[in-house]
Amino acid sequence: MAKTWQNVIDEARVILQDTESPFRLPTTALTAKLNRGLQELRRLRPDAFWDMFDRDDVTAPEIVALDLDTDDEPDEFDPDEDGQVGLSADFNLDLMFYAPLVYWVVSSAELVDDEFTTDGRAAMLMQQFKQMVVSL
Repeated sequence: MAKTWQNVIDEARVILQDTESPFRLPTTALTAKLNRGLQELRRLRPDAFWDMFDRDDVTAPEIVALDLDTDDEPDEFDPDEDGQVGLSADFNLDLMFYAPLVYWVVSSAELVDDEFTTDGRAAMLMQQFKQMVVSL
C-alpha cells in the first residue's frame, strides 16, 4: 500500500498519543508543522525534490487538507498553478524521507505541547530528523 501525506500525520499522532477523536492537536496545526519540515528538508536536501521540479528552481510543495482551487484535482500536484498537494495524495518523495518527516512533525508538536512531554525528547527527535536526512 502506498503511503500518503495523511499517513505522516497519522503516524505522528501515534507517537504523540493523540489518536482519539477529538484530537488534542488539530490536523491543520500538524499539517503546518509538516510543511515546515518540508521546507527544512528542501534546505538540507534539495535533491529530494528534483523529480518534481525543474532543477533550476527547487521548491517544496505545500500540503493542504483541501485544495481551494476548484478547477484542480485535490490530489494532483501542479507546481505551475498553486504548488499545493492534498493530504490524501501519495507521498511522492523517496520513502527514505518519510520517517524523518514524521519525527519533524512530532518534535515540532512537542515543542509547544508541555502537558505530556519534555523539551529533551523534542530536541532529540529534531536532531534525529537532521541526522537521518543528511546521512542518507
